[in-house]
Amino acid sequence: MPLGGGLMKICAKTDQGRRRRMNQDAVFATSSPIGPLPNLAIVADGMGGHRAGDYASKYTINRMRELITQTTFTEDRIVFLLKDSISIVNQELLQKGMLEEEYFGMGTTIVSCSIEPTERIVTIANVGDSRLYFVLENELKQITKDHSLVAALVATGELDINSDVYKNNKNIITRAVGVEPTVDVDIFQLSVEDNVQLLLCSDGLTTMLEDKEILDILKQEGSLEQKVDWLIDEANQKGGYDNISVILINPEF
Repeated sequence: MPLGGGLMKICAKTDQGRRRRMNQDAVFATSSPIGPLPNLAIVADGMGGHRAGDYASKYTINRMRELITQTTFTEDRIVFLLKDSISIVNQELLQKGMLEEEYFGMGTTIVSCSIEPTERIVTIANVGDSRLYFVLENELKQITKDHSLVAALVATGELDINSDVYKNNKNIITRAVGVEPTVDVDIFQLSVEDNVQLLLCSDGLTTMLEDKEILDILKQEGSLEQKVDWLIDEANQKGGYDNISVILINPEF
């Protein structure tokens, strides 16, 4: 799904992978204004039995789009818009899970961003272990922090990031949308320099590929759509154990 509005270019795709029976990931991206936001990108990775995870991820994206489109927030509240919409969705998902047994225990990770092109500022919101990276010339810089058990243990020095324990338990998340009465949303606001691309992805990509492998693919000559396809194809070649979602943004200021 390549998109272009103004100078910004975005490509967003999601893939079932090779081992899962269904795709519980969902993506959305637009380079055009949506409500007070100049653009918007979202990756959501659902969890839950049967179709609950699929419902949680798709509902989160669709409801956020609705809330953002209908918002009456003024310009000085834009920084809080992503956080506020995620908080509302969190309450609604939790309530549905409490009222309908088939949706009990569902939830979703989320990583989202909006880039203000004039100021060159990106606002990022995340819950869970879906990630946003800055793609630099010689570095893939992870901006978001994983809300996972192993990430917490690495932060306290109790676990080595290169250990098998880390690699085998990356899917145990400590924070998600829709599982608690309130959700703690991480918010980042950063400057975006020239020639920096943004990569948003679910853990179906980062579990299969190391950062260096991702960067090597992104450094190849090709369109945004080709690079997104190459990332998904390589993750599937390495096993495709999970659903794979990728959004690649070229701000082109």
